[in-house]
Amino acid sequence: MSLWGDKCIHRACVLTTARSLRALLIVLVALAVTSTTSGVAGRRSSTQLKPIRVVVLIDESGSETSTSIASERDAASLLALSELSNDSSFLVAGFGSSNRRGQTAVTSYCQFVPLSTPNARERAAACARRAHARTAAQGNDTDQQAALRFAVDALTSTPAGTTPVIFLMTDGVLDVSHSPQYGRTPGGRDREALRLVQADVLPTARRAGVQIWPIGFGPQANKADLNRFAVGGAGANAECSGPEARPHAIVAEGASHLLVDLLTALGRARCAHVESPTSGRVEAGKTLTLRVTIPVIATDGAITVTKLDPSFRVAYFDPAGQQVPARGELNGQIFSLSGQNDRVEALRIENPQPGTWKIEITDPARHPGQTVSALAVWEGALSAAIVLDPPNPLPGQKAHVQVILQTRYGVVRNPSALRGLSASAVASGSFGTLSIPLNDNGRGQDARAHDGIFSGLFTFPKGTSGCVHLTGKIAGRGIASDQRAYDFCPPPPGLSATFDVNWPVHLHAGDSVKGSVLVTNQTGNQEGSLSLSEISNGALVTVAPANVKLANGTSRISFRVTFSNRSTKGDVTGRLQLRTRDGHSISETYISTRIVTPPGFFARFWWLLVAAFLISGTGAATVTARRRKALRLARVDGLLARLRRDGKELSTLSAPLSENIFRLQYIDDSDAEPRLRLAMNDGEANLLVTRSGMGYAVEGPGRTRTTADFGAEVLINDDVMLVIEDVSVRKAADTVAVGESPKQSFGPYIADEPSEPPDILM
Repeated sequence: MSLWGDKCIHRACVLTTARSLRALLIVLVALAVTSTTSGVAGRRSSTQLKPIRVVVLIDESGSETSTSIASERDAASLLALSELSNDSSFLVAGFGSSNRRGQTAVTSYCQFVPLSTPNARERAAACARRAHARTAAQGNDTDQQAALRFAVDALTSTPAGTTPVIFLMTDGVLDVSHSPQYGRTPGGRDREALRLVQADVLPTARRAGVQIWPIGFGPQANKADLNRFAVGGAGANAECSGPEARPHAIVAEGASHLLVDLLTALGRARCAHVESPTSGRVEAGKTLTLRVTIPVIATDGAITVTKLDPSFRVAYFDPAGQQVPARGELNGQIFSLSGQNDRVEALRIENPQPGTWKIEITDPARHPGQTVSALAVWEGALSAAIVLDPPNPLPGQKAHVQVILQTRYGVVRNPSALRGLSASAVASGSFGTLSIPLNDNGRGQDARAHDGIFSGLFTFPKGTSGCVHLTGKIAGRGIASDQRAYDFCPPPPGLSATFDVNWPVHLHAGDSVKGSVLVTNQTGNQEGSLSLSEISNGALVTVAPANVKLANGTSRISFRVTFSNRSTKGDVTGRLQLRTRDGHSISETYISTRIVTPPGFFARFWWLLVAAFLISGTGAATVTARRRKALRLARVDGLLARLRRDGKELSTLSAPLSENIFRLQYIDDSDAEPRLRLAMNDGEANLLVTRSGMGYAVEGPGRTRTTADFGAEVLINDDVMLVIEDVSVRKAADTVAVGESPKQSFGPYIADEPSEPPDILM
């Protein structure tokens, strides 16, 4: 008996059933839309690049040529267009000398221009285009003292948290022999100007934290003389690592190299990295393709193009092969293009996809051939999280110290991105200061190599008391190092606790994680609390119960941590702490998980569709066959992974049977070539491969999902490619070729599925 009433044997009954099922499907689809399109805002950056405040000084002395002045203008323009922070500001000034009444040694072509929009950046670039070679009537000697004094005075009131920087472009040495303000005797004027620089200008710059980066070019540029300006100002940006971050003079090989050298100085001043330029020649009416690379660790970047001919048109393509917009967002990347109608232009990118970017430069006006160049500037905005286990060690007790690296969108787990990064920790207290060696090589205290968790051991010195201040710091090429503090005090005697909770690698918004904490209390009954802190931006997390009883003796407290269904996707980190009533921390556990997209509607509610067909009395066998086929088609049986570098095969691995995910662990260390290993679970895997249509998809922690055809390459790091092949199809074809039944093959080739009748509902 059907639930619809009498047994359906007539055509009218079948049609009625079909209409009812169709109505049911409409309701279910509406439910799916409601459940999957609820408002989810994009995650905002919790880690931002720090801004810089810049004065660009352009030499306009009489020794300048039209070519060198154009190079200076282009370099200053590109500096403003490619600066990575929208909170930075630029001032551009030209300088010569003041030899008589009516002449001014320094001319400011604009006040500080905030680089908050593309139009603002182009205004700053327009200021640079006003620079020109001076005539004798305008004062065309080289008064570097006046130029530096002007810039230092302009930067002494730089807001806190902003790095003040001077870029001094000059083709010669200081020459004020015709400037009477430096003394009566022409022969002594240069010495007096240098004395003022050393005695007044540079000390003022040093006190105000103003960096000075001289960029010399031309045969008269003297590196030793210019370097006196650099070392006399402020030292290296405290957030940058490496000796190159300390201000120093750079002498370009010629005016044509000025642009790259100035961008290099910008990178060193603000902790960014400038990749080597690539160049080529655009012939009349033709298109040239250039390529630049942006690494995994980059959170902000810019691709600069020196095209010299404003009529040239430039198109940019991300590593996935998609042409990106001049403005707006694509796959989480935010774009802003400036200068497209000028000799130089720059595409700024927030959250760039790592890999090789393609730049196409076209000459639509059929102008004479021209050499163009492109380069990438990038920086990684990282932060560090410190974990201490146990969180409140006693004097004489050993504790495991971990410094965990994160970008604004999650934990850094890609081995290639970690190459060149380092972490350090220092503990200070009544015992003095102790350095704590940390490593991420899988040795000693470090559980797993190259997972972004640097580990070490801290022994709380015996016989000491009081609280301890622990600091962790990360450093590396192209990143602004982050320093985090962790303070702890030994718990009251007789009170300790240990958390027992397993944080899953992945979960969905709305999920909960259960755990408990074992408390040993010899101080008598008292109140306590469970609290969350340092939760990463975009995650809405609660813990229950918030208030707990710390019973005398040994007791276990159960709790539940819930990740709100309004939380955004991505990595979630933070701390769960057990505290006494007065706020003293007893113990804590570090939260590290990732909120992922829940299964789609049909994956979650397929059983409702099955029930609908079963209720109608038809389609049960069809549904079963379809589901069995779908499950088998999704399996990764028959997939083969190959790892290649420059065409050389490094590693080969076959997928396991009866699995829907090919879990791979990509290993890249200094001891051997990169290789693949079969991961036993999601926690070990950093590459997850699944079937996608007629090809495959690759994703993993910190990676954007990428799809490709079987046999096509997917970039894993700077020079290593992954290729997935479907050997099951090849085996099936081989089997048929020798006259055997194709059903002997494995994987998705299915020859024994029953034929399926037309779907009357669709």
